[in-house]
Amino acid sequence: MIKPTKLFLQRIRSMQIRRWKNGCKSYKMLCKKNKNGTSNDDSQDIKRSPMSMFGLISGVWLGDSIVRNHPESPSTSNKIPAISGISKGFAEWSTGVQKVAMEYKWDFEDRVMQRHTAGRSLGVSISNQMPATSMGMLIHSDMARGKDPEDRLAYVDFDMGMYAGFLLGSVYIKAPRSLSFSQSTGKVQPFFTEFAVFQKKINPASSFDSVPETSADLTNAPELYCSRLTRLYGNSGRLKQGTSSFFKLESIANKQ
Repeated sequence: MIKPTKLFLQRIRSMQIRRWKNGCKSYKMLCKKNKNGTSNDDSQDIKRSPMSMFGLISGVWLGDSIVRNHPESPSTSNKIPAISGISKGFAEWSTGVQKVAMEYKWDFEDRVMQRHTAGRSLGVSISNQMPATSMGMLIHSDMARGKDPEDRLAYVDFDMGMYAGFLLGSVYIKAPRSLSFSQSTGKVQPFFTEFAVFQKKINPASSFDSVPETSADLTNAPELYCSRLTRLYGNSGRLKQGTSSFFKLESIANKQ
């Protein structure tokens, strides 16, 4: 068996990083600070930003998604022998890039909707087993202004109790509350998980540096971003597809 060189393994490890950068045009906004600890004049920094329900619905989140498919039952004839230092299933992955839009709706009482729209793709596209729309009920919302923004919690019961969504500070988590199995086949119904982190652009020239919480805050709100990971599991309970996405909020105020 041919033993891979160290340079070959380094290229393999860096390939996933390049895919993320190439798929996210907004990623160029990230910058490295210089030795003095200050940013260059033409650079922009982003940091984690606590999110509110009003911030979620203040526009449409537009971005790019890196899609990675993995066959649940790969054919033995197509298997490639494992190479030292590389995951056995590495060669089984197939990837693609797709334009995506994410939108939230809220009636300011208890009804919440989460909607995803997939656009043009290159290579593998997002599976149709990923729901395009989820309806939910806002069960708990602790968004008091006097509370630390990172400690604020909102809980949404999605799809008639099938999924639970949590918005805690700058983090959003969505996962199934239970798994459904078929009595005849013993297979599980496909399910998915979602994890997202919200960020904002640091603008020292602006005196307003918080997430919008009222309609009056939309005009001066900072630019908001979202890094999102999803995992789709098939009937066997094994990972079927994963996505890594980077969004920028297209605020309602910018369209007016």
